[in-house]
Amino acid sequence: MRAVLEHGSEKHRRMTLDHLLERLLEFSTNEQGSKSVTKALKEGGKDTLDRVVKRMCEPAKGYVLYLMIGKEDLNAMKCPARYDC
Repeated sequence: MRAVLEHGSEKHRRMTLDHLLERLLEFSTNEQGSKSVTKALKEGGKDTLDRVVKRMCEPAKGYVLYLMIGKEDLNAMKCPARYDC
């Protein structure tokens, strides 16, 4: 998944991101999956960050979505002030 996010065509990156967002809870609580989420955030820019944050704010069958992202990753992404990172 990370290779597609990094090297895939625009269409394939978009499809991969859509899949990742659909199953964000599963990916964010799995070591390899969380690396894919981090890669998507690093490669995707502001639009991807907006989509991930929007998805994190949606209900997920009683679970709260948490991403396993280190502080250095958040600082590197320069999170917009509106998200209070």
